Amino acid sequence: MGLCVSSSRNSSSEVDSQRYSTTDATDLTSAGNRTERPTRSSRGVLEGLRTLSTPVNVSHHGLARRGAQLTLRMQPLEEYQSARTHQDHFIKDRSGSLFPRVRIERAMDQAAYHPYRFELDRTATVKVAGFNGLTPNTQNTSHLYSTGTSQPNTLVVTDNMTACIAIACAAENIEPATGDRLPGAKVRVFHLLPFAHEELMPDEVLMSIRNYLEETMREGLTVRAAMHGGDTQGDMSISTAVALRNLLWQLDVALEFDETCERRATNTPLGAVIRDDHSVQFVTQIVAAED
Repeated sequence: MGLCVSSSRNSSSEVDSQRYSTTDATDLTSAGNRTERPTRSSRGVLEGLRTLSTPVNVSHHGLARRGAQLTLRMQPLEEYQSARTHQDHFIKDRSGSLFPRVRIERAMDQAAYHPYRFELDRTATVKVAGFNGLTPNTQNTSHLYSTGTSQPNTLVVTDNMTACIAIACAAENIEPATGDRLPGAKVRVFHLLPFAHEELMPDEVLMSIRNYLEETMREGLTVRAAMHGGDTQGDMSISTAVALRNLLWQLDVALEFDETCERRATNTPLGAVIRDDHSVQFVTQIVAAED
């Protein structure tokens, strides 16, 4: 949720478009890997969206290039729709949020080992969590500041937190007797404007996160979390970090790492991905081997 600014007086019009736009990059997905056009059964969903006065944004992105830099680009709507499992369901329109520019590094430029590294190829789908900095929050706005998946090898990520704080949630289906990871894992990433922005009703956001964690644990999944972002000086973000830490403590959710506010030494993306073995890995470095 939220525009990543350190003052509640800032508005979305003041945000640097070079840091947040994900719609004007060159797609690197090869033509042979593109999905087919939507089936007839999904046409009604698409036609209804085309009548809207504003463009529809979706969380699904792919590897792209902007000049000499690698980044992510939002999938075209028809490509996104054709890849959906339930094509007749409503599409979550995220045009009320703003997507961050996610940093992608070249594998050749990075050290061989990084504990939270994810290698991205040009055929992969990445789900990006955007910001909600304009709409007062209710129980129906969580799609504007979070996204998740239960699909293996689909990275869910956000970036450019500055004063904002991101929290990534990893939920694994662990066999109690053996500790083995079983199918059924899921992940979700939230991008939160500092709770000092009371006009956006941050209590609704905290309740949304609590509900998600409680519902996930009721499903029998083991949850852990990671956090990143927030101002390193001043108190703009501290209350948000404290509220999230307290919530995780109350629910007995393990915090794998906390890189927020006074504990923050770097500026990285934050994400999570389900691996082939059904385990979940947090991600703070994304690399792509690009020729």
